[in-house]
Amino acid sequence: MNLQNLRPALGWQIPVSLIAMGLGFLLTLQFKAQVTYKQSLAPSKRLEQLTQAWRQSERKRIALEEDVTGMRRKLQSLGGNPNTNTHETNAGRVVDSRLQAGLTTVTGPGVLLTLSDGDDQPGSSMVSKRLNADDLLKLVNELRVADAEAISLNGLRLISQSEVVTAGSGIMANQQRLSRPYTLVAIGDTVILAGGLRAKGGVLENLQFYATHVTISPQKSLTVPAYKGRIALKYALPATDER
Repeated sequence: MNLQNLRPALGWQIPVSLIAMGLGFLLTLQFKAQVTYKQSLAPSKRLEQLTQAWRQSERKRIALEEDVTGMRRKLQSLGGNPNTNTHETNAGRVVDSRLQAGLTTVTGPGVLLTLSDGDDQPGSSMVSKRLNADDLLKLVNELRVADAEAISLNGLRLISQSEVVTAGSGIMANQQRLSRPYTLVAIGDTVILAGGLRAKGGVLENLQFYATHVTISPQKSLTVPAYKGRIALKYALPATDER
């Protein structure tokens, strides 16, 4: 082999190899620099995403707090307690409304009043009297003046719309005919109720003058049933704007 022929070939191959090695080294440095740059950007981008998520959560929290505050104010304006369950508050209002309207059976202390028509007694100067609706209405009014909280007549609850009328020879209440003797039950303070009925010059004294049989019996516990009739309102309608 002729060594002289190989020298020219080796002469150009060595510089080319050195150049290739240099280019490879530069490419390696550039790749490492890009990786380092991207790694330095990743935490910053993640922090920005977390910041945006926190801001959105904070806005939602503030909106929810405003909603809760608004609902509490509305509940307070309706007379409810914001610390109690709304359902329980509404249920309590329904119970109170039914109680005050006479739609619930109630029990408590009061007086039991029994009345029957007077009869003529031989040798007596007293004139007998047949009880009428007006007599019973006057007694009911006296009981109400004495703060009776619930009243029934012959087992029928009397409310503001109840009618007690004379029907022929008898009396009707809540559109039902009553039988004698008549029984009035009133719940309230027994002393005040009995005192109101026995007041001098009152309805009861006038009835006794006509030989009407009347008994008043204070009781520790009496029951007045719920009103069972129909409540018809012709002109009164619910207000659309309640304040």
